[in-house]
Amino acid sequence: MAKIKLTSWRVMSAFNANGGPLAWYRLASRGVGWAAWCVTLAALSVSVTTLAKAQTAPREPVLATAKVAEHANGAEQTSVHIERMAIADALYLLASQKGINLVVSEAVRGDTRLNVTSVPWQQAFDAILYRHQLQLDKQGEIWFVAPKPVQAEPTQMRTFALQHLSAAALLEQLQTSHPLSWLSEQGRVVTDSQNNALIIDDRRAELERIENLIAQLDVPAKQIEIEARLVTVTRGSLDEIGVRWGLSGDGVGASIEQNWQNQSYFDRQEGASLSEQLNVNLAASAAQAASVAMQVGRLGHGVLLDLELSALQQASKAEIISRPRLITTNQTTAYIEQGSEIPYVESAASGATSVAFKKAVLSLSVTPQVINGEWLRLDLNVTQDSQGETVPTSTGYAVAIDTRRLETQVLVESGQTIVLGGIVHQVDSEVTEQVPWLGDLPGVGALFRRQYQNQVSSELLIFVTPRLIPVSLTHGAS
Repeated sequence: MAKIKLTSWRVMSAFNANGGPLAWYRLASRGVGWAAWCVTLAALSVSVTTLAKAQTAPREPVLATAKVAEHANGAEQTSVHIERMAIADALYLLASQKGINLVVSEAVRGDTRLNVTSVPWQQAFDAILYRHQLQLDKQGEIWFVAPKPVQAEPTQMRTFALQHLSAAALLEQLQTSHPLSWLSEQGRVVTDSQNNALIIDDRRAELERIENLIAQLDVPAKQIEIEARLVTVTRGSLDEIGVRWGLSGDGVGASIEQNWQNQSYFDRQEGASLSEQLNVNLAASAAQAASVAMQVGRLGHGVLLDLELSALQQASKAEIISRPRLITTNQTTAYIEQGSEIPYVESAASGATSVAFKKAVLSLSVTPQVINGEWLRLDLNVTQDSQGETVPTSTGYAVAIDTRRLETQVLVESGQTIVLGGIVHQVDSEVTEQVPWLGDLPGVGALFRRQYQNQVSSELLIFVTPRLIPVSLTHGAS
């Protein structure tokens, strides 16, 4: 029976694969200036006699065997079979064969497998180091094993010139939508506002991915032409244009949808849907359908709007106030304003006076959003301010501003016209009609003239026609 002299030891495992006894030992050595460290030893081809009472604990299967033999040429060779063992324990096992003082870093984790036969000892030791990216540092009689430091992959700097988006806007979009994935930990980015470019310093793989991402985002913005017509029409002239705000008539007491099923109330266009025939973009479920959708209407594609408005204007039934036209991009607000600023006197606490102005304007703002290529969702905001009464105050007179406001959202096709209405203006006047000369005669002139009160109601209509502009017309064919 072989004897092994140990400073301090304890049994680490039990039998080998053949059932023979195999003991592992952990040698605790206390060196100068070093914390406690340990070396795992395995009895190699030795017979160890153990007491029967030491066999009471359950045995685990052998996970490793190792044997050192001397070659014919005098060189030592080792045979090691490790099925599963902690990396640190495997290194301690090999180090024990050569009597090497070994310290393994706590950062070395995980298991290893090794199966070599009759190879140089150093080659077997280096195989574990190579397999798990470990490095060996020899300091005197002690070997230290630790993970290799991670070498940062070299970075490259590239400049991405942008064609359609601004560099600041694209950077904000990338940081918002891809906050954790578009740059590596080594990546850096700066904006070049003068050349409208992004300067990115990162690894090659990230640069290629960023290039594809920028190509998807830096595309021409869809442009929309907004054409507006501001028209004042007399009440009752809307039918001549084809605008239908609702339905009314004998027997109409249900919803528009139900009235649509009864063709006796109006002429139904063959093949036309409810929304196309009514030109109304809002639903109705209550009675009194004539009061439904009094604010937003819709004209079909076949309406010759300019021609019909001109005809109404010649008949003194309509007046075209203005016809602005402007171009905006997708999800960018277009704003139209027409009116005047009313001056009034302001007085300060010190008694000083100054002239201030209040706006009395008709304004229209449209924010388009392209949906499914040919449809547009319009956020519409109409405001009509007019001068009201002059109110006396302790410091002078203040001007009241009468405000009417309409805010809605509609869905239309490109080229279709939306009608915004409901802003009614009524003028009361006294009209005198008489026979020339005779009506001015004293006494009997009353027989040749007539006086009456006249009420003229007019409505402001705003026709909004959005049109998608093909990209080829503004950016060239792609």
